[in-house]
Amino acid sequence: MKRPAGQGNAPGQIDDVLAAAAGLVGSGKYRVAIRQLTRNAAALKHPTGQNILGNAYLRSGKPDEALTAFDAALALAPQFPEAHCSRGVALQEAGRQDEALAAFDRAIALRAAYPLAHFNRGNALKALGRTEQAVMAYDRAGRLEPAFSEAHLNRGFALLGLGKAGEALKAFDLALRLRPEWSEANLGRGTALERLHRPAAALAAVDAVLAGDPDNGDALVVRGNALTALRRTKEARAAHERSLAVLADTPDGLVSRASVLASLDRYDEALAAASDAVERGAGPDGHFARASALRGLDRFAEQLEALDTAVSLGKPGGAIHRARAVALAELGRFDEADAAFEQAVTLDPGDARTQFDHSHLLLHRGDFERGLTAHEFRLRLPNFAFGDRATPRWQGEAIAGKRLLVHAEQGLGDAIQMLRYLGRVVETGATVVLAIPAPLRRLVATNFPDIEIRDMGGDYADFDLQVSLMSLPHVFETRLETIPAEIPYLVAEDDLAAKWQERIGTTGFRIGICWSGNPDYRADRHRSIPLASFAPLAVNPEVRLISLQAIHGLDQLADLPDGMAVEDQGSEISDNPDGLSEIAALMGSLDLVVSADTAVAHLAGALGQPGWTAIRFQPEWRWLEGRSEPPWYPTMWLFRQPSLGDWDSVFAEMGRYLDKLWRESGG
Repeated sequence: MKRPAGQGNAPGQIDDVLAAAAGLVGSGKYRVAIRQLTRNAAALKHPTGQNILGNAYLRSGKPDEALTAFDAALALAPQFPEAHCSRGVALQEAGRQDEALAAFDRAIALRAAYPLAHFNRGNALKALGRTEQAVMAYDRAGRLEPAFSEAHLNRGFALLGLGKAGEALKAFDLALRLRPEWSEANLGRGTALERLHRPAAALAAVDAVLAGDPDNGDALVVRGNALTALRRTKEARAAHERSLAVLADTPDGLVSRASVLASLDRYDEALAAASDAVERGAGPDGHFARASALRGLDRFAEQLEALDTAVSLGKPGGAIHRARAVALAELGRFDEADAAFEQAVTLDPGDARTQFDHSHLLLHRGDFERGLTAHEFRLRLPNFAFGDRATPRWQGEAIAGKRLLVHAEQGLGDAIQMLRYLGRVVETGATVVLAIPAPLRRLVATNFPDIEIRDMGGDYADFDLQVSLMSLPHVFETRLETIPAEIPYLVAEDDLAAKWQERIGTTGFRIGICWSGNPDYRADRHRSIPLASFAPLAVNPEVRLISLQAIHGLDQLADLPDGMAVEDQGSEISDNPDGLSEIAALMGSLDLVVSADTAVAHLAGALGQPGWTAIRFQPEWRWLEGRSEPPWYPTMWLFRQPSLGDWDSVFAEMGRYLDKLWRESGG
């Protein structure tokens, strides 16, 4: 006589039933496993049977039913580590992270060498914001089971959360050795590489992800960031725009969206996305994203408040302290900014961006010894990848008889400022070749006829050593009191100067003006000035305002305030490949140059031309803290904004000073 179905099993058959059910779960046939187990009374009275049933429920998306089964398993066998571990996963699914952690701890107490329990414990700790402990748990799981690829993957992402991109990269590389072409590991690898300022390698990693998943929003974000660093602007914008269309509408997705919008200079939208992320529980990352958007809106006090909130919520890593330092510096709180930079450097002493940003504060405050050393870290950043990577950099050692490449970097003004060191370089006895941007070639060739001039971006492999113009202060161990300030160190061509002298003439008080820099420079909005702001310089009819403006901002000449006139010198100045040579020659016919913080201001200073430079509230490092007379240029006078964006006060002061000089000189 047969037993009714589900009433029991002959001795020894229960093991076969349980094995069959486990196989069904393993092959994804969860409903079949549930049906067979719930119809078998013996299986339901067996702790392993209840554990398998719980896993079937869990994997079919029923965490409450799974918890009931795991609790039944533990009622039958309280010392059952697998059931404690599985129960912890169900509790995680239900959002009960503290209870889940306790379940994993109980499993480990029963079986210390339990890789899966340590792995799941790491997941619970990470969800609770205890990321450093999570890393330790993942590490333990990986050591117990070296082929546990998921443990290495999650460890990598946890390390990224701690700002430890170098260690994270190693974890992702290990995961990929175990599972080549694993999309999640390539995404993590690309993210780590991008944060380590290795954009070409980052691009390759995320392109591998996008080859199989073209709508992966996170990969598109990293792709856009990497392309930006590689100066492939059009492609970067396309990747970022595409990411906005596919990023998930989740707290993490909103944080990524805010980051992308900020990179596209859409700061109001970035702030809205980040604020939404905070409201939806994004935690410290949401506040960090808000801070980035607020910085783009020049709301530095609010930026600092958002950063402090992120720190109080446990945001780890050096990046947030670097951001706090930059915000504090913008607010003029320099001692606090220096302390925040020191904290960031302590957390990640090898981070080139932190060291470079810190250098600006140190140099601004006149600490050239520390500042110039930190400034050299910029050469590790991809956007400073000038020269030849394989050629050693000159550090100041004897180089007589060597071939030395000296190359420009950054802007035209930076190059002009540092050309003052070129004579000292020639005195070393090396054969010196200078790579310089095209607008400077004629001017530099005129002043340094014995130096070979090359274009930027050429083949630089035929040199023994190389050095950047911006590194020369460091090479020559310049200190505030030893800045080489002999002027002029540049002169205009005689025939060009004579041409402009005849054209400009000698009537009136002749003021050359330059109001706009290159808008591609992200901080240009802080240095370029509306042309109309220069109107107070016309203190009397004898003042002539003469345009020195080239390429950008010329449209403003057609929209001048009533009573303001500016003499336009045409394309020889405004759109000429050799325009800086022409501007240098024209300056010899002027009484004064008044400029925004652009190459024109540096050129006037290098020529020894009297110049007034209008600078922002917290200016670039070279103008130093609280100075009106910069040590770099003895004939220059600085006029500083009293508050961010207040150009009206700057030019009102210039107008008063100019009127006073005019009256004292008798006109």
